[in-house]
Amino acid sequence: MTLYEEAIPLHERSIAIRENALGPLHPDVAQSYHNLAAVLYTQHKYIEAKPFFQRALAIRRRALGDGHPSTMSTREWLKEWPEDVTTVTLPFETFSDLTDSS
Repeated sequence: MTLYEEAIPLHERSIAIRENALGPLHPDVAQSYHNLAAVLYTQHKYIEAKPFFQRALAIRRRALGDGHPSTMSTREWLKEWPEDVTTVTLPFETFSDLTDSS
């Protein structure tokens, strides 16, 4: 098992801990999603990585705004996506929790 493979469950645990402690829309939760996505991307697991980048971006846009450096960083990762990767299955039913203004 590579160090990257060992890192995946640690990042997943980080997401769970931060969501529980801070709520699902906190910028630190977005950072955990971004970190997990980056590890997957580095392993060329693009289809697995993209939904986590998308989730991180959605949280960051809501919490920090489009012009924040963290939001722009995640957007850049998605902008540089390999062209041959076209199919992505989102692990989230919807992002409605991010658009709810309550």
